[in-house]
Amino acid sequence: MKIETLCLAILSFGEATGYDIRKCAMEGPFDYFLECSYGSIYPDLNRLWQQGFIERRKEARPGKPSRNVYTLNQAGRDTLIESLHQPLKPEVFKSEFLLAAMMAEHIDPDHMARLIDTKLTELKHRLNKMREARATCESESVRWVLSYGITIHEAAISFLQQTDRQSQF
Repeated sequence: MKIETLCLAILSFGEATGYDIRKCAMEGPFDYFLECSYGSIYPDLNRLWQQGFIERRKEARPGKPSRNVYTLNQAGRDTLIESLHQPLKPEVFKSEFLLAAMMAEHIDPDHMARLIDTKLTELKHRLNKMREARATCESESVRWVLSYGITIHEAAISFLQQTDRQSQF
C-alpha cells in the first residue's frame, strides 16, 4: 500500500494539514500501518492535489506563516476505495529487539534484562494508548483494529513476563 492511500485514509476522517497527517501517521492512530516521513507525505499530498483527489486551501494564521489544509473530495474517496480493494502485500515485521534477543548469548545478561524491561515498558505504553483510543472511538471498524492491536500487545507482554529470562538466554 502506498503513502498516498494512507493520506487519503486519514483525510477520510476530516480535513487536516500536512503536519496533522504526519502526526497521525507517525504518532497517532495511523502509526501502525506504514512507515512514512515528511519527505514522503508532502510530495504525495501535492501529487494527490494536482491529480484532483483532494482539495487544498490556504489558512492564514496571525503572526505565523499560512498553512495548507487538505480535504478529501469524491474523486479521492473513490480512489481510496479502489486502493483498498487491491491485493495487500504480506505484513513486514522488523524488530531490533528480536535481533538482540537472538544474539543474547553475546550480550551481558543484565543488559538483556534491561532490554526486555524496556520492551515491556514500550509495549505497555502502546497498549494503554490503544485502550484509551478504543474507549472513546465511535467507529466499529476502528475499534476492531484497535482490539486486534490490543490482543497482539497483550500476548507479547504476557510472553515477556512469563519467560524465565535466565534459562532463555
